[in-house]
Amino acid sequence: MFEVMLAMWCLLASWYWGDWKNIEKYYPTLLYVTVANLIYKVIALFHFHLWKVKGAGMLGDTAAYFVDLLFIMVPATLIYLSNYPDTAQKQIFYIAKWVTLFTVIEWIGLEYFNTINHHNGWNM
Repeated sequence: MFEVMLAMWCLLASWYWGDWKNIEKYYPTLLYVTVANLIYKVIALFHFHLWKVKGAGMLGDTAAYFVDLLFIMVPATLIYLSNYPDTAQKQIFYIAKWVTLFTVIEWIGLEYFNTINHHNGWNM
């Protein structure tokens, strides 16, 4: 349920804050994020996981992974890139804000909803 709620929020937020008019400008990075995560998943399947998104309810583990990738990571990346500031000072604050945001989201998913599992020494 947490993954679906977060996905809906990310989709709505990307509709509001994402620069959809210039999607071609961000397309290479969005494609890179998607392909890199799929490559990680294939390697993790055969060797080891650092983290794993756990399905719940209607979503199995694979479906939860794809919800996470396509409906959370890609829209969040679009929002991040669409609003990236120009000056160095603002960039540092912006990056820190996003790191904090996703750290809190991961912590909530780990502690309260049990939708993320850490493996092989990976932890918060």
